[in-house]
Parts: sequence; C-alpha cells; structure tokens
Amino acid sequence: MHDLPRKIARSKVRLMLDKESKGWGFYASVLYQMPMVEKNTIPTMATDGRSIFYNAEFTDALTEPQLDGVKVHEAYHRILKHHLRMGKRDPQLWNIACDYAINPIIINSGLTLPDGALIDQKFFGMSAEKIYDHLMQNAQDKPEPQEWGNVEDMGGGMSSDQVKAEEATINAQVVMAVNSMKKEAGKLPSNIQEIINEMKRSQIDWTDVLRKFIGGDQPEGYSYRRPNRRQWYLNEVITPVSNKIGCGDIVVGIDTSGSVSSKELSYFLGELNAIASSSGADSVTIITCDADVQDVIRYEKGEQIEMLECKGRGGTRVMPVFDYIANNNINVDNFIYFSDMGIFDYPEQDVGYPILWVSSDIKAKDAPIGETTYLKVA
Repeated sequence: MHDLPRKIARSKVRLMLDKESKGWGFYASVLYQMPMVEKNTIPTMATDGRSIFYNAEFTDALTEPQLDGVKVHEAYHRILKHHLRMGKRDPQLWNIACDYAINPIIINSGLTLPDGALIDQKFFGMSAEKIYDHLMQNAQDKPEPQEWGNVEDMGGGMSSDQVKAEEATINAQVVMAVNSMKKEAGKLPSNIQEIINEMKRSQIDWTDVLRKFIGGDQPEGYSYRRPNRRQWYLNEVITPVSNKIGCGDIVVGIDTSGSVSSKELSYFLGELNAIASSSGADSVTIITCDADVQDVIRYEKGEQIEMLECKGRGGTRVMPVFDYIANNNINVDNFIYFSDMGIFDYPEQDVGYPILWVSSDIKAKDAPIGETTYLKVA
C-alpha cells in the first residue's frame, strides 16, 4: 500500500497519454481539477463534485484499469453536475440513477469498471432525472446500489447564487478541457459534445432583447426610451410579446483579453446559439479579440455554433474588431460585443450600424457609443 500514491499518479498519466485516442485526455484534464483525498471512513470511493475521496484499502485492491474507470466515473459526476441536481430526491436512489446514466459512457470509452457496475440497456442515453423517475415508479427495476462511486449532495446546502457560481466554474473547466484537447488535436469522448450543447443553453431571452435594441416592428405606444440602468439586466428584461426578428447579418465580438475570467467567457459562449436562433439572422460572424483580432468564424442561418477556442488572453482593445470589419467589407446589420468593459479605445464616431455592448461587470460605465446592457455572472 506504500506505493498507492504512485499508483494513483500513474492512472492520471495513463489517461493523459491516451495512446488509442479515445478521448481519455479530456478526462485527465477534468481530473486535474479534482484532488484525490484519502478518507478511510468511507468504504470505497466517492465525490462531492469537487474532490474525490478514496478508501486506501479499496483503491489499492483495484487493478490499474479499474482505477482509471472509477476515477473517470467520479469525474463524470462533476461534469454532469450530479452533486447539484439531487434536490429533495432520495440520496440512495439518486446515486443509483446517476450510476446508470454514467456507466455506459465509461464502458463505451474503452475503460474498465469494477464488478457490480450498474448497467441496464433500457437506460442508455437517459438523464439521471428520467432514470430516477422510472425507478420510483417501477420498484421491480430498483437494484442494490453500487458499493463504489457515490456522489454527495451539495446543492441543497447552497444558495441559488452559489449553485450558479459552481455551475459556471464547472462549465469553464469543461471549456478549458475541450480547448486543451483541440490544441493537441485530441479526440473528445463521443458524449461530450452533447454536454457542451447543454452548456450552450442561454440564460437570456434574446428575442426580447434584440427587439428592444435592433429590430422588429414595435407595438403602438411602445417606447424606445432607455430603461432604468438598475433594472436593465439581460435576464430581467420586460418587453412586448415577441415574434422572431429578422436581424440580417449579425456580428458578435467576444473579448478574450486576460481581464476576462474563464467563468465570464463560459457565460459569453453560452449565449451564442440563442442569439442566432432568436434573431432569425441570415448569418452570425463571431470575432474574438484581445489586443488584436484572434479568430473570425462565420455561421450561416441554421448552422449550429460550435464551442470556440478562446485564443488571446492579452491586453484589451476593441478597435481592431471595427477595423477588421471595415477592411474586410463584412456586412453588419447589427453588432453585439461581450466584454468586462475594460475598454479604452471605443469608436469616436458612428460606425453605421447599431451596437449593443454586453458587460459582465455591472459596475462598469456605459459605453460612449451604442447601447450598454449587463449580464449577471454569478
């Protein structure tokens, strides 16, 4: 057992090297964010979504392939935020449902699990919530729980703002792990794209926001007067009944400078598909920029916006984006820019199209040109 720390370290290296390119490197990146903590008061291995706790005797008895599989099992509890989703559900049955949801993914990744792993084909592809509901209604399908891999509830003891902050932290770590794999030309596990798509769910009703600023016919008597700044948070906007807006060609700028945190970036990226679908735009061009333009990607109407690699992380300038648009004759009907608003080089004159600045810093000053609104980052 004196070699146990080395055994645990070797497991992380095996996943990172991933010679067969099955996406294990992604798991290694996530596991680097989850410290292993010896806790012999538990019989096997468990997680609270932040750390992995292990019983030394149990872990020492695992084969190396089994150890890899169990650690990835624990990582998936974090990736899927199971520790935040239990709510008032029965903890034992929730663990069973989570294990049924996770284990097929582990096996399909080519990893090994210890004997007794819960796997049932009828639950393949189902969420833990749906599996839980099925088990509640069909007692005959309820098995004995696994002896390993439990997840402890954290959400019940956290405020809603703390839960949102934890979710944003996990999203940011997943984004970093995805980007790390892209840099190494690595392969992502097959189900991770689904998780990324889930992360892309918008927290903002962009149909209403875009109508307010840049498009659509307004009902009679509707005012374009700027609302009270304190009330003007994107997720609290009250506007007329919405229909899809025809916004033409939208350009979205994203500040990837070093002052923008990974959490803020995860919030910014989470809004992109919602902008595209709510606006009815003919195209969405995304420009990432720190002190210089880093990347430009154009999506035509109906195309799914993929997870972006956020290059840069240097100083903050916005004029390179406007210069790039002008120099490359990019058609812009509406322009949206996500930033923490640490900007000092705003355009000095009208650029010829509406500008909406989306600030992650609610204390920042309004931009001197265009409209400024605010995105709450928990």
